[in-house]
Formats: sequence, C-alpha cells, structure tokens
Amino acid sequence: MRILLPLLLAGAVLAQDADKPFLGLSLRELTPEKAKELGVEATEGLVVISTAMGSPARLAGVMPLDLLLAINGQEVKDKASYLAAMESLKTGDKAVLKVSRKGEVADLTATLVSKKTWEEEWLLVNHPMPEFVVDEWIGAGPASEKDLRGSVVVLDFWTMT
Repeated sequence: MRILLPLLLAGAVLAQDADKPFLGLSLRELTPEKAKELGVEATEGLVVISTAMGSPARLAGVMPLDLLLAINGQEVKDKASYLAAMESLKTGDKAVLKVSRKGEVADLTATLVSKKTWEEEWLLVNHPMPEFVVDEWIGAGPASEKDLRGSVVVLDFWTMT
C-alpha cells in the first residue's frame, strides 16, 4: 500500500495538469549572455526555446528565439511571473502574447487548449497509427530492400478531416 498511494497521488496530479490551459512553449530565462547573443537590449523576459507542434503558441506565430515579454498585458520577467500570468487563464481563453523578434515587438493571439486536448489531437493519443505497406520495391534506387531492412523510416503526414 505504501507504493500504491504515491502512484495514485501522482496520477491525480498529472490528471489535473492535463486540464490546465496549455500554451506549448519551452522557455528559458534571459541571461546577459543570451541577450548579447540575440542582439537584444532587454535584460528581462523569457526566451522561447521551442514551440510544440500544433500548440496554441505555434499556431499564433510564436517562433524559437522570440522573447516573451507579456501575457495579456501582465509582464513576464521570469518563470514565476510566467506561471502567475498563466494561473488566471482558462482553457478556451484568448491570450495576447507580447513578443520581441529581432527588436520588433508584436502582439500575437493564442487560443488556449487543455494539454489533454492537444495531446489527443497532435500526439495521436488513443489513435492507432496507420500501417504502411510497400507493395513493390523498385530496385533501381540508391539502396536495395536488403540494405534497408532494420532501418528506421520516419514518415510525416497530415490528415485532413
């Protein structure tokens, strides 16, 4: 029972996080070194390291190396202020993200979704992956079928519904 209780509590925490509003950003606090590297005069803010595929931030136009300055007018200087700004938002809310890109400041609007919704749509959670069958191998290519056995092939595809 000692092991089971922490696992149940961890599952409850993860379930709660799944319903929180999701923006889809990986952020890092701006350091003087990073500011110099990016060529910005700002000393506070969060640097966008990446945006998740299909996330509200990416769909709004946020790009890696953007500097996040504010959410709905609330300044974002560090991780704590980012979390405080996100705390008041709910799934379905519009978030106006003030970003700086190469010295130009812009307001981008993202519609927040729950992490669970994003995962179901973009990570194909609970959706079987389609099977791909090669009916015929054309041996005139750069490698034979024998050479390719055991190789990893990554296929990107979009499904329109």
